[in-house]
Amino acid sequence: MALSSFFAAQPHVDKIVTADEYAREAQDLLPEMLNESVTLDGLQALTMLCICSQAISGDMLSIELLLSMATRFVFHLKGNVYPEDIEGVTLDAKLHVRNLFWICFTLDKMFSLRTGLQPFIDVTNCDLRLPRMQTVTGPLEGLQPFYRQYNHTMFLALIRLSLVQSKVYHGLYSFSAQRQSDADLLATIRSLDIALEEWRSSVPTSWGLPTPHENRMAGFLFEMQYHYTMAAIHQTSSRCTAWVRNQDTRAAGSSLALSVAASRSLLRKFLETDPQIEGQFLLFCLPELSTSAIHLFSNILMSPLEDRSDTDLSLMRLVLQHIGKYMWRQMPTTFTAQVRLVEEFMGDLYHLAEMAILKARRGQ
Repeated sequence: MALSSFFAAQPHVDKIVTADEYAREAQDLLPEMLNESVTLDGLQALTMLCICSQAISGDMLSIELLLSMATRFVFHLKGNVYPEDIEGVTLDAKLHVRNLFWICFTLDKMFSLRTGLQPFIDVTNCDLRLPRMQTVTGPLEGLQPFYRQYNHTMFLALIRLSLVQSKVYHGLYSFSAQRQSDADLLATIRSLDIALEEWRSSVPTSWGLPTPHENRMAGFLFEMQYHYTMAAIHQTSSRCTAWVRNQDTRAAGSSLALSVAASRSLLRKFLETDPQIEGQFLLFCLPELSTSAIHLFSNILMSPLEDRSDTDLSLMRLVLQHIGKYMWRQMPTTFTAQVRLVEEFMGDLYHLAEMAILKARRGQ
């Protein structure tokens, strides 16, 4: 009820507040559920609560605790294993568990890249064969809905992106990755950049038919995640001391420049959103917004006198103003707290960047 009332409502409707109340009541029942055996219903509840907590509160600790429980449930139910080709109710249940496994997998890889913490799901213990859509053949083939195929394709695109993000974490942010040589680091960056571009080229951009609102939002979130992952890949080149010392890292085409450019693109993409339509999706991209603002802030500190610094400062200001448009009276308290926290943080970055530019100009 919490999840359905949240996503079914328009941003300025009281039902979103009701979603927060439903989620709290569901969380109060968790101790009772954990005293029972592992069930599919329990896995569904934990997965939905995890998504709902991300949408309403954005509290990463709560989300991680819920996700850790969900991943243990999905392993107990063998969701990490590709379902056997058997018929009947058993296969349907296994396919459903498998889909829930992929949802947990994508959330896990997304959050580990955001936080830098070790993911819960070890890919070496998982069968990573992608799901197949159950197609209808013969005379009834024309009855298969178009949107079912579209949603399946979007689901596959999300899974493939999470596989790339998993490689990004293990290749660049894991404990062993942070100890690799400069040559290995740059080779990993190039390899992951290619993998991300291959994923982007595989995402369909035109279907010839109008797409519903939720699929337009999927496209928006995909693009946000693409830019965020691109920045996450290339900003690690700052660890390569010899490369940084011998090259202009701010030159066009350099790895750090690509990271900053990706952050700019992410913030510009956010400015295209309409708070009246996509207001309830803000918490899904707040971490990406704050990280991108940090990249622009750092770039301004490195080169405050460049013309691009004024443009970046203006972009940070516009994003701050746009975030403010997402605030409305009926929004849940937890939602308000998270948005205000990020808003205050990004505001501090903006003012410090502005002061850095002014100070550099006075020193000329």
